[in-house]
Amino acid sequence: MNLSLTVNDKVHSVVGSNQGQKKLYGFMAEAAEEIKAIANKNKERVDKGLKPLPFDISIKDEYGKDVVAVQELKTLGQIREAYKKRQENFPYEIQEKNLYLAMDNIGNSEKDRNSFKKELQEQLNSCLIINNSTLTPVNERILDFFGDEKGMFNSIDFKKEIAQKCINDLIDLPNPKTGKPPKEFSNLWENIKQVNKIFKDNPNKSEFLEIARNHIHKHYQGIIPAQKLEHFQSKDAFANMMKVEDVKNNAYKKLKDMNVTVSESNFKQLFQAFVTFKDKSGVEPFSKQPVDLVNALVKKASPENRQNLSNWLKSEASNIPKWQVEAEKMAKAKNVNQQKAPSKADDFGRA
Repeated sequence: MNLSLTVNDKVHSVVGSNQGQKKLYGFMAEAAEEIKAIANKNKERVDKGLKPLPFDISIKDEYGKDVVAVQELKTLGQIREAYKKRQENFPYEIQEKNLYLAMDNIGNSEKDRNSFKKELQEQLNSCLIINNSTLTPVNERILDFFGDEKGMFNSIDFKKEIAQKCINDLIDLPNPKTGKPPKEFSNLWENIKQVNKIFKDNPNKSEFLEIARNHIHKHYQGIIPAQKLEHFQSKDAFANMMKVEDVKNNAYKKLKDMNVTVSESNFKQLFQAFVTFKDKSGVEPFSKQPVDLVNALVKKASPENRQNLSNWLKSEASNIPKWQVEAEKMAKAKNVNQQKAPSKADDFGRA
């Protein structure tokens, strides 16, 4: 097997080798020294504010067919374009997961843009074949930012802008079932809930949620169910809907932390205990959406009894609204009794 290695214009070759694969690895080791020298030279040029020198590497057989092809791209913009083509072939689940991770680890980070760029450069420099490198979800987005010179030089708050791009890209992902846009509202709603969860402690949470609402309202209004459409019409209406979601999550957490297994025998009791759940501001997340509570309770059933419980609930479907009315009456009566009950201060005053 005859092989030839070319680094820029310098050609290395071996003729008649019966150990072509070993020679190939030898070539790579030999090329590595030249690559290292060029990389060091490029580092000096970048430190001086100069553009790095490009280099090309190819290994071909005697017929001129590429055995290995490596091309060091000139700019982050070129690397970005090459990587974006690879990202298009990532499965939906991977793209979605990577966007969530990038949002969290960039939007909620205290690192500055120089720190992020340094980490990106370190990962790129560690890859011999940049075109085949697999970047972390964070570095995917940092590359997308620094590889877009127009966006980079117009940026005011780069972390916020990256988070915004992540949110819009997340919403624009195709339907996971068909691979084509638009996705179903159930997918969009899961995306919104995840954005809400990721930025729950972020001071810019309301801005990030407004980015999601605005993008959906502009481009996907046609797939919003009629009962939810009003919530997407304004920032305040959307914020109120997400506040209900926050209170609902707190209820779910309380339910999850309870050491109880839901079954037919205790379902009604637990349903009535949580259906009137509300926070300090008076938000009752399940009063208008008891079905969400029912679904959460079913998940707390043992796996082997979950189907039996679901079948039982179908037979009791007509009773669920009655259970809710009973619970609301009990909660109201309890509240009245608490208001009538004398406080310790009153008792002290009468003593």
